[in-house]
Amino acid sequence: MPGSKILSASWETYDKEKQSLEQDKDIFFPEQPWEFNYLLDIIVKSEPGLDAITVILSIRKIMRDTLAPRPRIKFVQAVMQNIRERETQWVELKDNSKMAS
Repeated sequence: MPGSKILSASWETYDKEKQSLEQDKDIFFPEQPWEFNYLLDIIVKSEPGLDAITVILSIRKIMRDTLAPRPRIKFVQAVMQNIRERETQWVELKDNSKMAS
């Protein structure tokens, strides 16, 4: 399942912040800078080989493709799936450029 590593990471700080704001911790609001940055940080820390720009682009794409309220689990899974798709496309582009040379 895409995102299982990210979802199993510690969301304790996130959950506490949501609780202090009296918001549902299971609903993700990437329009909030602190939530966007929290997800970015947790992905980059859990997947150190990932480029932060790829993660940012994936989060922003899934933001545009989904409507609020966004269940956190589904949102994270969609972001991770998009990251994997971007990685696959990058590998294919590199392979195609090698064959064209």
